[in-house]
Amino acid sequence: MAGYLIAPLVACMGIGLLLAGWQGRLPRFHHSYKPVGWACIAATPWLWHFTYGWRFAIAFAVLTVMSIALLVIYWQREVRPPAAIKPSARQPVKLKLAVPGALWQLWRAGIALPLAGITSMLLTVAVTRYLPWSSVNIIALGVYTMPFVWGGLAYWSLADRRTWRPPVALLTLGALAYLLLYA
Repeated sequence: MAGYLIAPLVACMGIGLLLAGWQGRLPRFHHSYKPVGWACIAATPWLWHFTYGWRFAIAFAVLTVMSIALLVIYWQREVRPPAAIKPSARQPVKLKLAVPGALWQLWRAGIALPLAGITSMLLTVAVTRYLPWSSVNIIALGVYTMPFVWGGLAYWSLADRRTWRPPVALLTLGALAYLLLYA
């Protein structure tokens, strides 16, 4: 019953320990704040489990940690007065140079994002298919993990400096996952 109160407090304590340690506010405990903070965050699903069971524990833990982290980011923001921004210091955009670069980035995103999505769908289904769980749990795991895999693959494919490597790697990974599923 008290899990819905304790789990957010433990997650908040973990994020607070990590933030305070990373900002240098805990000099005496600089070796132990990271493991304790990460342990508190890792304990959050267990605490949600005692209240709602494993079916909802992972989702609640992810939402709790994400919400607390977003609130901490919001409270730590630096608000600058409008006078601090000098409009004369800004350089005008040179459209003749900006348009080809923007079109090239749109072209890369138009190829990389759908390809990363298809690859992540095939990969999560191929990996979760062989787990010894019930089909409901396998589908739930695939639904929860596919956006993270898609985001990671899309981030990597857009951040890579070599433009040929992401499509080749995504097509290869997708073909391997396809062979695991349908061969």
